[in-house]
Amino acid sequence: MEPAPVPLVLFGATGAVGGRLLARLRRQARPVLAVSRAARGEDDVRWLRGDLYAGDDALAAAVRAALPPAPAPWLLSAGPLDGFAAWAVRAGLPAGARVVALSSMSADTKLDSHDPQERALAARLRGAEAALLDAAAAQGWSATLLRPTLIWGTGLDRSLSPLVALGARVRLLPLPRGSVGLRQPVHADDLAQAMLAAAARPELGGEVLPLPGGETLGFDAMLERSLAVHAPHARVLRVPDAPVLRLLPVLARAGGRLRAIDNALRRSRVDLVAPGDAWARLGIAPRPFRPGPEAFRAAGG
Repeated sequence: MEPAPVPLVLFGATGAVGGRLLARLRRQARPVLAVSRAARGEDDVRWLRGDLYAGDDALAAAVRAALPPAPAPWLLSAGPLDGFAAWAVRAGLPAGARVVALSSMSADTKLDSHDPQERALAARLRGAEAALLDAAAAQGWSATLLRPTLIWGTGLDRSLSPLVALGARVRLLPLPRGSVGLRQPVHADDLAQAMLAAAARPELGGEVLPLPGGETLGFDAMLERSLAVHAPHARVLRVPDAPVLRLLPVLARAGGRLRAIDNALRRSRVDLVAPGDAWARLGIAPRPFRPGPEAFRAAGG
């Protein structure tokens, strides 16, 4: 017997936000097709093995076959935007489909980074956003893009987690005195909730929504609050900016994370904030930054 069609397809289900989203769908007992490069064998979820970067039309055909003719299906992408956008453009999604995809505020904040890899990331995100929105308008389906700020609750971000992991290995963590740039960390589960809320609001089609966290605080305060739960033995040593950059190669050598730490500290003096009015439109109040012991479990130490 052929499996029954499902109204929701989730891409990136094994990632930080995707895992939280899948947990919410399970609690709702909602049928879902989860697309992953490494399909799992869980009884309550249908898994489809596929690589969005492979250019394989068989994946698109399998997804289309799983979609019901009505109501309009939801396709939620919590993984890398460039891969999903390239796939969706050629997938032949049905008219009326609701697409919600995670992008990143890095599309703005890293446009003028000193690091060419970060500038390339910003350009790649912007190109993927434009391609997805253009395809939606041309093919008759609706797309909403969400741009979160720094995501916490998973230990997988590239800005805070490398410093937290470094703090777990050293007792004294040097931090530039100017590292007071404002941050708005957003929890992965709040983003999962936002994706479901956006999918239920077709009037948001064609929009790019910034999603900062529920609290604005300095980079130094964010780091100290994180160290207090994940590496309580570590202490922040505030020093002039220039000496920190000379100390980093010594401190970071064991973890091989010098580039990530260097980039994070260079940006730590700059305010990276975004308007938060989109949360009210989604009917969600994002939580403040209160990390517990589980928030940086994947950060190492």
